Amino acid sequence: MEELNPYHIAQLQFDRAAERLRLERWLRDMPRVPDRTLSVEFPVKMDNGDIRMFTGYRVQHNNSRGPYKGGVRYSPEMNLDEVRALATWMTWKTAVVDIPFGGAKGGVVCDPSTLSQAELERITRRYTYEISDIIGPELDIPAPDVNTTPQMMAWMVDTYSMGKRHSEFGVATGKPTFLGGSHGRLEATGISPSFEEMKEAMWKVDPGGLFHWRASRRIPVEQTSFLPGVADSECVSSLSDALVAAYGGRTVPVAGLEEFGRRQRNVLARHLRPALSALESAGKIVEFVKPSGASRRRGTFPSDSLVTFS
Repeated sequence: MEELNPYHIAQLQFDRAAERLRLERWLRDMPRVPDRTLSVEFPVKMDNGDIRMFTGYRVQHNNSRGPYKGGVRYSPEMNLDEVRALATWMTWKTAVVDIPFGGAKGGVVCDPSTLSQAELERITRRYTYEISDIIGPELDIPAPDVNTTPQMMAWMVDTYSMGKRHSEFGVATGKPTFLGGSHGRLEATGISPSFEEMKEAMWKVDPGGLFHWRASRRIPVEQTSFLPGVADSECVSSLSDALVAAYGGRTVPVAGLEEFGRRQRNVLARHLRPALSALESAGKIVEFVKPSGASRRRGTFPSDSLVTFS
């Protein structure tokens, strides 16, 4: 059985789209391949004193719309074709959502689960040094990805800044918030698909479209119900059913549910906590994880907590 090559898949996807758009040949050829592919081999001293060689990549696909942008991942299975494909897809993603960036991707071939925090720091700093000539706030901006964290972005920022002799916080996104990182960045990847699941569940349990009817007409949240004559208790009941339909058997952050409510122009926000309280009373919330050291009364759900639906 032929092994699927992600880079070949990315090129095939582009070829099909280019054919449908009837792009001229030169316009097809230019964005079909990366602008630059960098492969580096570098030594790192391990905790036991041994010197171990690591392989790192940075692929810059296209910067026609702005600086290259893309994550850095650490994975033992990673190879150059995977990174090429991911860089290609980053170009399409930034273009589709219409933000002024191009596409890039990078990473180090390693298994973080077998490495200490000190070893990960040395790997990250050396990798940053190796690619520092081609990254920067106006050139190429890395970010966290699979098996990388805000802490690693902080190490990247620090290492890059040392080489420039001044602070360059804009060299990476996904940093800790005290270094200029964005609130919600860590949860964003998981929350977004949850929004879509919740919307789909809302339609299933609310076929009359009461929630969406109010959202589309921007009815103020101060009104007591979604539609004249519809009591709050009915709204809470519908929302409770939707939560179980969307997240049954799963653990989700309360902050993500609240953000979904806000994104729906507060349509669900005022009824979320009553719905969670009703589900807890009915035994539909099978587990609640509260912040360390926090006290809680029954029916209250801190934003930085997790709930598991039955």
